[in-house]
Amino acid sequence: MKIDLSEIAGRPGADAAHDFEEPLARDPDVELVEPARGSFTVTNTGLLLVLRGSMTAEVRLLCARCLEPLTVKLEMPLSEEFSARTGPEAAEEKTMDVEEAAGAAFHENILDLTELVRQNIIVSLPLRPLCRDDCPGICPRCGARLGAGLCACPPEEPQGPLANLGKLIETGE
Repeated sequence: MKIDLSEIAGRPGADAAHDFEEPLARDPDVELVEPARGSFTVTNTGLLLVLRGSMTAEVRLLCARCLEPLTVKLEMPLSEEFSARTGPEAAEEKTMDVEEAAGAAFHENILDLTELVRQNIIVSLPLRPLCRDDCPGICPRCGARLGAGLCACPPEEPQGPLANLGKLIETGE
């Protein structure tokens, strides 16, 4: 969804509120369970268009330990700033939004909401999503999910230079 902010960009002090529901196209980084929803207000400060709001999204991820699919609900604030200047002087000016990835979401007073939502979701994803806090993961030898019970692998024999010492302690010698 693209939103034209030309009217606000030309009037310092103006603001506009928007609600959105944004389904993302197939993206290798993000799989949404349902469309992202939120609301925001854009305010023209004279030099900048300041976007403030919040959004929620449910994404499908894989557990970092057992690789089971899980759904994570994300609640995140929206906070972006874009240059309110237009014309040749704006092209010469190096601002944060031109140099950073957020600049891809705003070009010639058109806000690409799809790109803004995608970027915010990616930044908000957990680094190590877990299906549950005590997830035991998978067996390193056979790959069985340990959450369903123990695998059929025999217990590992201790290895290393002190392995025989452990056997002596067990026998009591």
